[in-house]
Amino acid sequence: MTFEPLQQFYEEHTVWIGGAAGLSIFLLIGSLLMAPWLLSRLPADYFQNPHHQPLESLVHLPLIRWPLIMLKNHNSLLFVRHSPKGDGGGARLAGRPGQKGEQNL
Repeated sequence: MTFEPLQQFYEEHTVWIGGAAGLSIFLLIGSLLMAPWLLSRLPADYFQNPHHQPLESLVHLPLIRWPLIMLKNHNSLLFVRHSPKGDGGGARLAGRPGQKGEQNL
């Protein structure tokens, strides 16, 4: 088995691969640092009280709050629009454990 095409691809795209690796490491470290802070901001009864405040309302700084809201909405849009077939199947299959394979709904 030869790895020449893979080696050639790596040599042609070294900058992009390095950038993707650096971004991945940055996001990993950022997630590890932000998760405890975010969890500490949740009210004690967040998962028990059905009338809790949305998490965005806990952040009072507009420079932080609005990017969080936009990021949440952007990620939701990506989830709904992108699926392997490009037909919005991400939303159709959400929350359906035990579903295997491509089934017509």
